[in-house]
Amino acid sequence: MLIENARVHATPGALTIGVRQEGDRAVLQVMDAGPGLPPGFEGRAFNPFQRHGRAASGTGLGLAVVRAIAEAHGGRALHRTRPRGGSIFEIDIPIVSGAGD
Repeated sequence: MLIENARVHATPGALTIGVRQEGDRAVLQVMDAGPGLPPGFEGRAFNPFQRHGRAASGTGLGLAVVRAIAEAHGGRALHRTRPRGGSIFEIDIPIVSGAGD
């Protein structure tokens, strides 16, 4: 859902997706070079029913669901504005050792 949300808002061809480990956490990062979030919207991006830009016709639930899933797994969802435009969305969750053993 996070990747689809970025795909809808990003400039075509300007989406970067990465996964990395930071200590005992896995971090999924989605960066775009789209228009970014409007000033003042950044703090509300993960709240339910928040919409802006081209997705104004959507329900505004996508990022709220992303945050709920991350938090249900002991993680968090974060947003930062890229210095040269666009957004960085991250989900970090704990790595569960022994999974699949």
